[in-house]
Amino acid sequence: MFGSWDEECEILLEETPSASGISRRHFRINFSWDSGRLILVDMSSNGTVVTSQVMRQTLTLYKSSLPLASGDVIQAGVVRLQVIIPAKDDMEELREQKWNMYREQYLATIPKKNGVPRLLPQAQTVMEEGRISLLDLIAKGSAGKVRKAVDNQGNVYAVKVYRQPLRKYASREIQTLAALSHVSLFLVSLIMADII
Repeated sequence: MFGSWDEECEILLEETPSASGISRRHFRINFSWDSGRLILVDMSSNGTVVTSQVMRQTLTLYKSSLPLASGDVIQAGVVRLQVIIPAKDDMEELREQKWNMYREQYLATIPKKNGVPRLLPQAQTVMEEGRISLLDLIAKGSAGKVRKAVDNQGNVYAVKVYRQPLRKYASREIQTLAALSHVSLFLVSLIMADII
């Protein structure tokens, strides 16, 4: 917890409670085991400003949350903090082992019904739940454009936006996507609407 209340906050941004635009409990940073991302959750009455590298814009959060990335800048009142996430290095194998161990411990804490995990509610984000935000253009071709996208948990995707009519390309694209296999490709999601 970041803020100005020494009884509740691990990191004090201001010595005087509710001074310099900093709330007693201004924001907290959570780790999402589902996405492997840091999530900033605003708890203030003044809002928290985040210059997001992924979104490529500055956002003001009010009682909402946003996935963080290395290089993001967080501003609470007059205090500015930069997020620095270390790059992967020679210790990647050890990091991966620890990640898997901690993830298993986390998954063991999720309540289950008939062996099926019951997911806990997530904090509201500035991006709509279940939707993604399209960002940079990655490539374009005859069938459409591929854009970088991010969801409300900070997961990054490549999304193909088709030109109309989609029917002409759908069958070929489905076959191509189904045949993909690569170490960096862990999930292919295909969402098609109004193609017939």
